[in-house]
Amino acid sequence: RLVEEELSRHGVRIVGGCTVERIEAGEPHGFVVSGSGGFTASADLVLVATGARPDTDLAAAAGIPLGPSGAIRVTQRMETGIPGIWAAGDCVETWHRILQRPAYLPLGTTAHKQGRVAGENAVGGEHLFAGSVGTQTVKVFELAIARTGLREAEA
Repeated sequence: RLVEEELSRHGVRIVGGCTVERIEAGEPHGFVVSGSGGFTASADLVLVATGARPDTDLAAAAGIPLGPSGAIRVTQRMETGIPGIWAAGDCVETWHRILQRPAYLPLGTTAHKQGRVAGENAVGGEHLFAGSVGTQTVKVFELAIARTGLREAEA
C-alpha cells in the first residue's frame, strides 16, 4: 500500500489485474495501451510487470536436473547435476539460509554473486555460494522499502 501511495503522489497510475493486449505509439507522443475488459489508456511510459519464471527448457533438454520450482538445481559451487556445467541467476534454485532448503529467489544481487562463483569455478576455482536470506530493496521516488527473511506465507 505504501508503494502505491508514493506512486500515486507522483502521478503514476497502477492498473492491476489487466492483461495487456496491445501497446501502440500515441499521437503525437507516448503510448496507447489496450487490455482485457475493454481497458484503454494513454501513457508517457508503460511498465508491464509479469513476475519471474525460470526459462529452463534448454537445460532440461540437455538432461540437467531441475528442482521442484522448475529452476536448475545447483551445488554451492553453482555446478549443475552434469559435471563441468555451471549455472547462475534467475534460472537456478538458491540455497535459502533460513529455510535450509533450495528456493527460487530471482534477485539481482543473488544472481551477481552466483555468477561470480560460477565463473570462477568454471575456470578451475573452488569458490562456494553460501546462499541467500532473500533480502530485497527498492527505492520508489522518496520511499525506500526493504525486506529480509521470510514473509508469513513463506514460513
